[in-house]
Amino acid sequence: MKIKKLGRRVLVSAVFVTMLFAAGLTAFTITSNPKPAEAWECKNQNVIICGVTDKDNLVSQINNGDGVHTDIKTIFQNVGITVDDVASQATLSGVVTRDGRVLVNGTQVAANVNMGERPTAGVGGTSFAGLMWNP
Repeated sequence: MKIKKLGRRVLVSAVFVTMLFAAGLTAFTITSNPKPAEAWECKNQNVIICGVTDKDNLVSQINNGDGVHTDIKTIFQNVGITVDDVASQATLSGVVTRDGRVLVNGTQVAANVNMGERPTAGVGGTSFAGLMWNP
């Protein structure tokens, strides 16, 4: 389950993000690079607490956990993303903004993305692959 845009997968976000599309297109990973450890990013419901700093850090946390969660690899696999996908030379870094835009090299490549978080009491959303998804 990967989308290729111009032959490249996109790696961008503060929390794990997967973009879902209609018309047969599916999903690709987003993680941020680099990002400050702001309070809104460092919550237990995030797939990776405080996100990641770069591609190598993401691969390490998928394989080894984030110090709190040890199921990160399983969560990525549940949405069809492997460590090899993330580590690929075809994966780019970028940013997901709080208002749901995806920026790669400062250029917006998507908008209105859905963020996936671990199920948390009092937080609703659409359930998919063990996560709760919200704009």
